[in-house]
Parts: sequence; structure tokens; C-alpha cells
Amino acid sequence: MQYDVKSWFIGLAAAWTLCILSALAWGVHHEYQDIQEQARTQLRTNFFKDLAFRRWGAKHGGVYVPVTEQTQPDPLLADYPERDVTTPSGRLLTLINPALMTRRFYELVDEGDTGVRGHISGLRPLNPANKPDTWEAEAMEAFKGGAREVTAVTALDGQPYLRLIRPLMMTKPCLKCHIQQGFKLDDLSGAISVSIPMARLEEEARHHTQVMIAILVTIWLVGMAGLGMGYRRQSLHIREREQAECNLRESEKKIRQDYHSQRVLSSILKISMQSVPLKEKLKQSLDQILSIPWFHIQKKGCIFLVEGDDPSLIMQAQRGLSKSLQTACATVPFGKCLCGRAAQSDEIIFTDCVDEQHLNTGLPMADHGHYCVPILSNDRTIGILNLYVEAHHRKSEDEVQFLMAVTHVLAGMIMQDQAEQELQQHAFYDVLTKLPNRALFMERLDRLIQHSKRHPDSLFAVLFLDLDRFKNINDSLGHTAGDQLLIVASERLQACIRPSDTVARLGGDEFIILLDEIDDVAEPYRIAGRIHEMFKRPFELAGHEVFSTTSVGIALAKPNGQDAEKLLRNADSAMYRAKNQGSGQTAVFDSEMHAQAIMLLNKEIDLRQAVENEALQVHYQPIIGIESDRLVGFEALARWDHPIYGMVSPDEFIWIAEESGLIQALGAQILGKACRQMQRWISQSPSQADLYVSVNLSLKQVLFPGYIDWLENVLRETGLPPKSLRLEITESILMEDVETTCAILDQIKQLGVGLYIDDFGTGYSSMSYLHRFPFDALKVDRSFVSNIGKGTQYADLIGGIIAVAKSFRMDVIAEGVERQEQLEKLQELGCNSVQGYIFSPPVTSKEAEKLLTRKSGWMVPAPTGTGTKHHSQPFRLA
Repeated sequence: MQYDVKSWFIGLAAAWTLCILSALAWGVHHEYQDIQEQARTQLRTNFFKDLAFRRWGAKHGGVYVPVTEQTQPDPLLADYPERDVTTPSGRLLTLINPALMTRRFYELVDEGDTGVRGHISGLRPLNPANKPDTWEAEAMEAFKGGAREVTAVTALDGQPYLRLIRPLMMTKPCLKCHIQQGFKLDDLSGAISVSIPMARLEEEARHHTQVMIAILVTIWLVGMAGLGMGYRRQSLHIREREQAECNLRESEKKIRQDYHSQRVLSSILKISMQSVPLKEKLKQSLDQILSIPWFHIQKKGCIFLVEGDDPSLIMQAQRGLSKSLQTACATVPFGKCLCGRAAQSDEIIFTDCVDEQHLNTGLPMADHGHYCVPILSNDRTIGILNLYVEAHHRKSEDEVQFLMAVTHVLAGMIMQDQAEQELQQHAFYDVLTKLPNRALFMERLDRLIQHSKRHPDSLFAVLFLDLDRFKNINDSLGHTAGDQLLIVASERLQACIRPSDTVARLGGDEFIILLDEIDDVAEPYRIAGRIHEMFKRPFELAGHEVFSTTSVGIALAKPNGQDAEKLLRNADSAMYRAKNQGSGQTAVFDSEMHAQAIMLLNKEIDLRQAVENEALQVHYQPIIGIESDRLVGFEALARWDHPIYGMVSPDEFIWIAEESGLIQALGAQILGKACRQMQRWISQSPSQADLYVSVNLSLKQVLFPGYIDWLENVLRETGLPPKSLRLEITESILMEDVETTCAILDQIKQLGVGLYIDDFGTGYSSMSYLHRFPFDALKVDRSFVSNIGKGTQYADLIGGIIAVAKSFRMDVIAEGVERQEQLEKLQELGCNSVQGYIFSPPVTSKEAEKLLTRKSGWMVPAPTGTGTKHHSQPFRLA
């Protein structure tokens, strides 16, 4: 209900103002009448005084007055015999007739401040002063017509006067003087007029009017103020009443809205508990949302979910959309259209009408508005609720709150479904690579085994794979890069198999492949070959280019009823044999392999005990300077004298140490023993102060946290000068993490320790990386030296390596020199130093002490046959 208080107030104010104006008009009019009446009263008073005086003078025939300067004898009465008389006392008196008396009377009046004027006019005036003016002449014409009196306000000398004029009738006394003019008794002889000035009266009237206006305006203002206060109080009362009614209506509306909102939310919660697919839940939920009565929805809408690494919105549920629109909006990239913009910004987007950005679909649409509401989980958009509203609809806070509540419930439904899917995924799939896990793989393998029992002719195989140097990459570049490597590796493995085959991840860097229904026993070899080719390509990890091959073990299924666990164990054993053969190899399981696996397990246990008991030995192979023909240093090489197997080659136990995590402790023992022994030799023979010892270093040691501090502490404890120590790093491990390795090597170089690059020429991108590392010398791998003499290309290759080293100001040390022609060729090519069996095999520290006494003559080789076992490869820690 509306109360028009303002109109009432305006009406009352207008009525009050009209009353005041009416009173003012009446007062002004009344004041004017009073002025007129006052003027007439004064006018008649003066007129009748004049009339009485004139009648008195006429009755007595005039009046004799003394002759003075002001009163001279009337020349008009010169013919009158008795005009002048002399009194007995001798005073001269002159006769003044009534007309002259009246004129002199008014002359006296004019000399005062009253402003009253009188005038006698004649039809045939004897005195020119009695000539009537225009108004008097008109009045006398009116007298001839019978008028007895004429009054009017006219101007005299430019000022307003109220004038009264009456006729003069010829009387007997007057005939004495005017009979000769032809007048008769009772004839109209003229008129007498009196004029009252209006200026003073009007001034008084204006003053009275101003006072009256001030009083009325004050009364009007007081009245208006009273009306205003009443209007304000009444308006306040009405507003309070209207506000109360509005609040009541809003409360009723809010209760209805809350009821329907809670009904919808409750229905969606019930839907979320149903055991139906998520799409069906979303469809039912959308129907509930579109059914709310107070929301101005066009009964159209859809729900998107975010999917993909390059996130896009995928439509999961819709109502009321045309087929063409469903097709156009089936997938919406982030940032495109309204829904994509809402998903990208994580904020609600509302438009009251279709805008140009929404027309990207290119479909004709009727005018409509949109609510695009993100479905958020942990401040991350997981979906979009898109509702169509009436065109030019205005957004309200209630709608926004309802939509936020709805999307919150939908987010719970979606997250619950995702959690269930994740539980299912975790149960049978690897979280990182999304490959089947061990449980699903074993289930499929069991099924194949059961199938093979019913079909003995069917063939299948299991491939067990392990990534080479994965731990080095994981430790150097971090677990994130390691995870990325596993993901890329899984993708490459899937690209190498058939759709019917299965790739699974067991854990760590181990993968297994189940080849189903192979045509022949050579099929696993062919697939392993494709895998090796695929893994020759570098991996791009966190901005680094690294290489990682894989070792493949193959176990062929036999129709003799073997179980899944045994088949998997056989493939694992074959993989370890492949790894023992070197990087990127393939091996097939046989009965001897199982025995070897048991032996390797025992060797790992024995190696751990040997490291703990510091039972590993250090042998030393001399390094000879070609130009000086003198001993310049030793390379420290690890040896393990096993109580059962005898002297175990480093090739057989170093990789065990790598896999078992013993390499840190093993490498620390070798370095410590070598530093102490070299310091002892220098102390015993000061002339040998220029000797150095070189120790091989693995990448795990280099990247071990605090390695620089540990190395500095070893030098300090052993007392070995830093210049007497050389650390050898194989070229291949430099490629694992170039930036980090280069930074650490710079710190080692700052300690004063020399750096050698070992096995040069066997790694990747050898020449391109030389300038990035602070090496003092490079060691040419024995595989190049051993081929000297078999063709000029090998000598040219070594010559090129030496030239490159010289250009980088590096020395060159050749390994594996065993023949005289090799030595001579290296001397000819400008090689700085050599080592090999032509001088001495690796020997114990006691045997090495004997070599210290030899001053020169090294370039003339000693006879071989020392009885020391020839090892084709010295100790390498990587």
C-alpha cells in the first residue's frame, strides 16, 4: 500500500499560501479603500468649510478688510462706489467679494503643508484666474446635464490628486456683480473645486501594506514550517510502516526462496549418494536446479567438467540445448566464450544479454542472459555450471548465493566421484605413469597362464626392464626430473608394443611388459630392439638433455604349468644379466641365470660386509710422462679379494655397489686410502713431491650434499696437498646434469685439486662439452689406443683428440698402452703421458714403492710376465 503524503502536503501548502495571498489581497484592497475614504473625508471637510465661508461672505455682500501690501483693492470692483471706505480713525478698508475671499482662503491653505487646493471656476469669468481647467470644464458640462457633484483622481502638476467639484448657482447677492454678464437667478455660473494630494496618503498606505505583508509572510512561514514538521513526522511514520510491510514481504519471499533452495540442495545431496555414473548424477542435479521457481531461468543450462593437461571444458550434462549448440559447445577451451573465461578466472561471469564473445559459436540465438559459475575445489576450477536466464535480467545477491551453494554441493559430488575413481586407479594403476600396476599385471598374467593351459600352442612372454643410470639422474636433477623421465619412458614403451600387450610399472624405475599371443620366440627380441632404438633418443628433463638406456630381461612362457610369480622372477633375473653385460642390453632367462642371480645376491651381501670391514684394496698403476721419461703419478684402482671367488673384477662388483647404494662408502674408502698412501710416499721421499695420485669419482659422489666440505676435510686429515690429487670423471656421466656438475667441479678446482676427464671419446657430444668443464687433462680410452696399427683412422682420431685438448690447454694421457708401436705413435702424436701394461699392471702399494726408486728409462719397456692378472678394465665408480 502506497501513501501519497507528498501530494497532501503540496495541497495543504497551496491552500495555506492561497489563504495568505487572499488575506494580502483583501488587506491591500481595504487599505486602498481606506485611503480613498480618508481622502474623500478630508476633501468634503475642506469643501464644506469653503462653502460655509463663501456663503457667509455672499450673504453679507463681501467683507471689508484693511488695505495691505498683500491685500490691495480689487480692480474688478473699481466701478463699485463703495469699494473703498475710510474709518473714523483714518484706516483704509477695501471690499473683498466672496469669490476673492475664497481664492485668498485657498492661497492661505496652499501656503501650509496640507497640500489642499481650491479653485472657483466661472462660465464667464471676470477674473482670468477663474478660468476652468479641462477637468473642471468637463465637470461643468456634466453639471449642465444635471450632475450635482463630480469626484475623480487626476494629475495636477504631475502628481495624483483626489478632486471634488460642485456647481455654483447664481444667487441674488451675486447678481449685483454678474447681472451685467447676462446671468439670471439660479443660473449655473461656475463651479468650486477642492483637490486633496494623494502622495502622502499612498505613502502611508504603502507603509501599512509592507507591515501587513511582513506579518502575513511570517504567518505563512510559521504555517509552512508546521506543515513541514507534520509532513516529516507523517512521512517517517509512513516509511516505517512501509518498511515494516516491505520487510514482511521480503521475509516471506526469503522463506519461500530458502525453502526451494534447501529443497534443491537436499535433492542434489541425495542424488550424490546414488550408485549411478557421474554423468547421470549431473543430469539429475541440473534438472533440480532448473526447477527452482523464484529464479528467472529459461529452463536451459549445462554442466561442464575440466579435463586434459591443456585444460578444456567438456560438456557432461545439458537440458534444453539444441543439437547444434551441444555440438558447438561439446568442448570449450579455457579463455574462450563465457564459460571458458569463467574457468580461466575462477570467478562468476554474468551477462544480461548475449555478447559478442559468446557468439564465437557462430550459431543464431535469441536474446538471453548467462550465469557461468565455476565449480571450485581448493580454489581450483573443476567444472562450470552454465544457466540461461531471461534477457536483460538483473543479477541479485540471492541468486549468486544460491548458485555458490549449488556449485559447492556439486563440487563435493564431483570430488567424491573422483576419489572413488582414484581409489580404483590406485588399486590397479600406477599413480605417476597411469600404467597398470603389479596387481593388474599379475591378474592379466594369471589369465594368460590359464589360457595357455587350455591352448598349449599359444605363446606369450614377459619383458622385465630397468632404466640404466636412473638413480644418478634422480639424485642429480631431483625427483621431479626423475618422475618426468619415468613418464616419458612409459610413453615410449607403450609406443613400442601392440594394443593387445600390457605395459606395467612395478615401482621405481622397473617396468614389465606382457606380450600376448606372439607369433614366434623371436618376437620379444624384435620388440626389445625397438625399445633400445627408442631409448637412444635424449630425454628433455627440466631444461636438461640427458640419456638413459634400458636393460631388458626376457622370460618366455612354457606350457609346463609355471606360475606367474616364477615367470616374473625369471624375467627379473634375465634383466640383471643384461645389466651386467653393460648399458642397453637384452638377455633371455635360462637355468644358469637363476643360479647366477643367487650368486649375485650373495655377492651383494659379501660386498656390504667388505665395505663395512674396509676389506677393499687399492692397487696403483704408474703414469709416465713421455717427454720427461719419468714417473709422474699413479692411478688408484679398487680390488676385492673375495674369500671364495678370489680376485673379483671391478666390472662385477661396481654395478652391485651402484644398485645397492654402497657406492658412497666404497668410493670414500678408496679415496681416503689413496690420499694417505700418496702423502706417506711424499713424506718418505721429498724428491717425489711432484707426484700425484688420481682417483676415479662417480657422479653420485659429486652430487652428494656436502661433498666439497667432505673432500676438503679428507685433504686436511691426510695432509695431502691438493695439487697431489687428481679426480677422474668419466665423460658419459658429465652429460647427466651439465649445469650442476659444472658448478661443483668449479668448486673442486678452487680447492687446488686437479680434474681429469676419463674414457674420453666413449660418451655423447664429447667435443661440444669440453669448453664447459675446468679439466686439466683428458684420458684417451684404451679402446682407441688398442686399435693403433690397425688403420690410419685410429691414429688420426687420437691425433685429433690431442689437437682438441691442446686447443683447450689440456694435457693428454693415453690409457691401455701395451705395445711398443702404440707408445711410439703416441709419442709422435704429442701425447703428454701414458699408462698401461707395457710399463706395469696395477700393483699393491708395496710393489708400487719399488717403482718409486726408478728415476728414468721408462720409455724402454720392461719385460712382461710379472704374473699379475691382466684386467681389461680398471676400477670405475660410474
